[in-house]
Amino acid sequence: MKGNKEKQKKMDNTKKKTPRNLVVPVVVIIFLVIIVVGIMLVMDSMKTGAMLKDGEKLLREGKFELAATKLEGYLKKKPNDKKAYVLLSRALISTGKEDQAYTILRKLKEIDPKNYNANIELARFYITRGQNEKAKQELNSASKINPKDPEIYHLLGLIYVDEQNPDKAYETFKEVLTFDPAGSEKNKKAVSVAYKALLEIIGNQGRIDKEALSVITKAIKFLPEKDKGRAYVALGNYYYKQEKLDSALKRYKIALKKSPEDEAWANVVVAEIYEKKGDNENALSYYKKALEYYKDPKNVNAKSLTRLSIYGGIKKNELKIDELKEKVKTLGK
Repeated sequence: MKGNKEKQKKMDNTKKKTPRNLVVPVVVIIFLVIIVVGIMLVMDSMKTGAMLKDGEKLLREGKFELAATKLEGYLKKKPNDKKAYVLLSRALISTGKEDQAYTILRKLKEIDPKNYNANIELARFYITRGQNEKAKQELNSASKINPKDPEIYHLLGLIYVDEQNPDKAYETFKEVLTFDPAGSEKNKKAVSVAYKALLEIIGNQGRIDKEALSVITKAIKFLPEKDKGRAYVALGNYYYKQEKLDSALKRYKIALKKSPEDEAWANVVVAEIYEKKGDNENALSYYKKALEYYKDPKNVNAKSLTRLSIYGGIKKNELKIDELKEKVKTLGK
């Protein structure tokens, strides 16, 4: 009897211990599952975030189709990300899918009615369609929400250029210069674009007032090295217009040194200055350089012809290959 009681006691103890022994592995398993799920969620979040960064990078690189694909995929996972809507609209507009961009921006306005970036992008959309008045309305709405965004004035300046209203364009781009370029990368880019636009207007109008000189001088200091050539062309025009030929010659030569291809037309003006000074040898040399560049059809395109507009103020903004050939022929005798 005693042996049976001890045996029964051992069995009872075993039953009591069994649940406790099982509790430990169950807790461990649950803990491990939580960790694995957490890691998976973090990895998925990182992967999703990478899609946004990749889309933004592709957009900067001009790979608009790929950017749109990335951003569309991202928005499927993050349908309320406002920044992604703006980026996607830009990618779609750049690929000619304006209607889709419009739909995206309207959706953004539904999500956030006070999102001024949506107004700015809608203005960009209307500009591509030549609907300037609608673009102005969107920019006006954006300025009421955030009057300190330089992009508003940049786009408004482009509208005035398109409407052939250089005075208003000039004043609007000047407004952009009031933004601190050190404040953000967006400000810095906007100020840079504004300076380049102002140089074109100053050159095309032939402005020789003190303010024009101030803008040109500041542009030379502010613009990156690759864009300084344009500023020196504007300064050359400034002196040429006042018949200060030696000062003009010096600036055009600096422009040619900094940007020999982009500012190739400066060769023609330099040649004409040398011709006026009676230096036919140098005149011939620079006419030849101009002819060498522009006789190549690939160098005569919409972009290169548009760049001649800065010479409008000194009446040197027409590309005439036959006249260049004649100059080379005459001076080469």
